[in-house]
Amino acid sequence: MKLIRMQAACAGIVLLLASAGSAQTIRLGDGSGAAFDGILDGFPGIAPQDGEPDFGGNALGVGLRVGATEERGVGEFSLASLGGVGASQIAAATLRFNIDDVLSTFGPGTDFSGLAAAEILVYVFDGNGAVDVADFSRTERQAHVVDTTVHGAISDATLRQTGPLSFTVDITSDLRAVVTAGGTAVGVVWRTMDTPTGTSIDNLGESSLGPPGVGGAAMPYIEIELAAEASPTATRTATAAATSTVASSPTTTPTHTPPPSATPSPTRPPGSCIGDCNQSRSVSVNELVIAVNIALGQMGVEECGAADFDGDADVAINELIQAVSAALGGCD
Repeated sequence: MKLIRMQAACAGIVLLLASAGSAQTIRLGDGSGAAFDGILDGFPGIAPQDGEPDFGGNALGVGLRVGATEERGVGEFSLASLGGVGASQIAAATLRFNIDDVLSTFGPGTDFSGLAAAEILVYVFDGNGAVDVADFSRTERQAHVVDTTVHGAISDATLRQTGPLSFTVDITSDLRAVVTAGGTAVGVVWRTMDTPTGTSIDNLGESSLGPPGVGGAAMPYIEIELAAEASPTATRTATAAATSTVASSPTTTPTHTPPPSATPSPTRPPGSCIGDCNQSRSVSVNELVIAVNIALGQMGVEECGAADFDGDADVAINELIQAVSAALGGCD
């Protein structure tokens, strides 16, 4: 009967979470500790283009003139705001970036065609939160190919008419792999094989001087959609288990056994917050789902020690209720 009550209570909390919204979206970018750089391999009179990166410190973009220079753009996006979110809780992840300018040259000996790259290759890697020159070569995962010609041939003249052109890349599987590997950041490399082209993908505007013409550009960012139920399978399992277990339980004759005394609710000291897995001073939907899964035995208590307030290596119904209260009303 204890198991039935726990399953029923957890199913009720799952329904509460579903009523609060089907998903939560987190944005990783400039405001969440992202770092960017343009890294060059080769430059006339400085270093040969030989496949090995030479120096960074450039605006974000991609460029290639075979035999002279190659620029790859690199971004590192901190995953700190994901807290204890697991790979199965990531419903979707989308990388967004724009073309805001077409470059004519990097300097002497590096003239370009005046058109944006027809294709931009995007690679995702397990990052560390800081861009360094070696990130130039982080192209071990399969590339996502972005066809920019869906907008026709892109030049400074066309950008003055259209404004910055936006592109999206589905990196859901890549991000799940990074999270599964325990990564603290997701890294992105942009490059092109289209020579001779130079393409700006930052927010600095035409010739890096800004508007007019291409105002509204933005630095790249990642939008992550989290499933409110941790994973649809876990939610359906919890709800179905509660329904089927209760329905299949045989009818028993009531006895006069005194009811067990209620488990007292733990008293929270000032500054504490039951269910706040990532110590953010708030309890999110995904943290409630983790607590529910721990209570059902589908996750270990180490996934969210804050849900086990009394330290008994278990999450009880009263702890779940207090976590829900913190999510709805805030932490003390």
